[in-house]
Amino acid sequence: MQRVTLTEVAKAAGVSVTTASRVLNLKNEGNQSIKIGAATQEKVQAVAQQLGYQQNLFASLTKHDKASQVIGIVIRDINDPLLAKLIQQIQVQLRLAGYETFISNSNQDFDEASQQIKFMLANYFDGIIIVDYIPTNSHLLAFLQAQSKPYVIVTGSFGDPATPVVRTDDAAGIDAMVQSLSPANFKHFGYVGSDQIGVGHRESMYKNALGYAGLPVISANFIKDAPAKKLQHDLQGLPLDQLFLFCATDRIALKVYTCLIALKIKVPTQVALMGFDGLYDSDNLAVRIGSVAQPLTELAQTSCQLLLAKINNPAMTLPAITALKPTISAGTTMPII
Repeated sequence: MQRVTLTEVAKAAGVSVTTASRVLNLKNEGNQSIKIGAATQEKVQAVAQQLGYQQNLFASLTKHDKASQVIGIVIRDINDPLLAKLIQQIQVQLRLAGYETFISNSNQDFDEASQQIKFMLANYFDGIIIVDYIPTNSHLLAFLQAQSKPYVIVTGSFGDPATPVVRTDDAAGIDAMVQSLSPANFKHFGYVGSDQIGVGHRESMYKNALGYAGLPVISANFIKDAPAKKLQHDLQGLPLDQLFLFCATDRIALKVYTCLIALKIKVPTQVALMGFDGLYDSDNLAVRIGSVAQPLTELAQTSCQLLLAKINNPAMTLPAITALKPTISAGTTMPII
């Protein structure tokens, strides 16, 4: 899809390029109002909207025929500690390659993410890394695919052949975790899940892995994350002895740990805990959550390598899915695996 130019807007509105520029860029001299009639201003603005013109706020910083050495990054939740770590890793990789980054937080708002992505496509960024999920049937995905600007989605889960996605192979990590469990050590298997985007699918993966391993899948042992008081109440309904409890994220696992301690349940002798993400692996923490750890460095390296390869060779086709295998970390909430 070709970008609408200021010249095209001016021609369609029947005005000079200078007039169109002054109207759309709100340029003025000496802080005085632009001396253009209201009718002309309204006509230029209406034509610009009709044609889909998008102002290039960075036009003064770079020429259109030269690379800017800047990569735009859209992140769904900058408060998410896992995604914050991932962004740090991506910044390191891009800086080593001579690129700077412009980071935008969509706050888990798809409409906001769409606006941010379109802004980056319309301006001088050399490429975009999207740390978010985009529905396969969305207009945004079709819009992205129609652009000439390279992009890579990180942590996405779909397999559209025209969309390059780099993600963790959650199923492989969960399978490996379940395969390491000994029926002699655990009689019961439970789960504390979440419907949060990017997390909800782990429940079905865990059930499948238990089934393949011949371990019991009991629906009553599958509960949801909740405020601490309710979560503690729900935990009391589980068989709190020889229980292996998998949590959708490390943050949930840490919350569950706190509730279990309040219930005077011994971890990991009575209840063993495993989370997902690999956030709490520091030796400086008294409690280290056992976890299916995402390979953040590999995710960052791979996504950056693919994006930069596409920038250097626009004709190349990037793989639709690059799935990286996580590692298993026992921590102090889980017996040695």
